[in-house]
Amino acid sequence: MGWDKLTSQQSQQAVDTKKPFISEPYRTTKTDRMIILVSAPIVDKSGTYKGYVGGTIYLEEKNVLSTMLREHFFGDGSYVYVVDKKGDLIFHSEQERVGQHVIKNEAVEKVVLGQSGSQKVTNSLGKDFLVGYAYEPNSSWGIISQTPYEVINQPLQQLVKRMLVYAMPFLLLILVIGWWVASRIAKPLNTLAQISDEAILNPVPARTFQTSIPTTMRSAFCQKALR
Repeated sequence: MGWDKLTSQQSQQAVDTKKPFISEPYRTTKTDRMIILVSAPIVDKSGTYKGYVGGTIYLEEKNVLSTMLREHFFGDGSYVYVVDKKGDLIFHSEQERVGQHVIKNEAVEKVVLGQSGSQKVTNSLGKDFLVGYAYEPNSSWGIISQTPYEVINQPLQQLVKRMLVYAMPFLLLILVIGWWVASRIAKPLNTLAQISDEAILNPVPARTFQTSIPTTMRSAFCQKALR
């Protein structure tokens, strides 16, 4: 059984930190494969640091990340990818993109700053996506999920159209009932307004009412008044 001395910068960092440690992606000098070192410290009963136990994730091959995250791929163009704290891809559905620097992406810019949230973004090809991103503090990684905008937008448009189709008969019925009630209320008011207009435009002289009273009745009224 042979032993190899670990001389990489990442191994030295794991020793220096003396805490659980996840390295940045790097290429090995022997195999030229991109990996991540994950380590945890070993201490004795008195708490004295004795070293660490570690493992590596080979990013360009099938690994624990791909096993977990590939379950979230869908046939509608949605996918998940992961970036480190510098904005380098450490997992992507397109394996050849692993290691690329994608900090110019709006969601990546925010997630490497420790932010989580969602927004609409346009990629370099001019396609619109709805993106959700989350910052993982223990590893300083950013996990980003994106879905084509039309995948969400089209069902919403269809739902709105169906609602309008189903609601239109009720809207028309309400309009008809409202028109009928309004006309019933407005008709007497309109009639009264017409009578008022006619009275103003064509006033009746006062003597017309006097001459319309019979002479005998006027005499009787006068006699009563004198008494």
